[in-house]
Amino acid sequence: MVGLFSPIHLLSLGTLYALWRAVSYARQRNITRHKRTMQLTYVGALLITGLFTFLPTRIMNRVIFGADGASAPELLAFGITIITIALAAMMIARYRPARRARRQKSLAH
Repeated sequence: MVGLFSPIHLLSLGTLYALWRAVSYARQRNITRHKRTMQLTYVGALLITGLFTFLPTRIMNRVIFGADGASAPELLAFGITIITIALAAMMIARYRPARRARRQKSLAH
């Protein structure tokens, strides 16, 4: 901690930079880099920062896990579960359009 700021605030600065880069890529019509930047921003800004809010000294830890908070194994299991769900959702979103295109192609023949 430096004054009122903690390492989580650095992630906020990183998110602002990533958003600036994503807009720059979109203006350059580099959609592939724009899309990848936005996906990484989503993971960094929501998933990683979200997990930081559940650290033992944070309020959300007590809200979700009770007044005593979570033990280290409980917190680890919680983090792994959230990351697994997020990765599964990203993979489904990534491969669904390809599967739909193959199905439409096979129906056309």
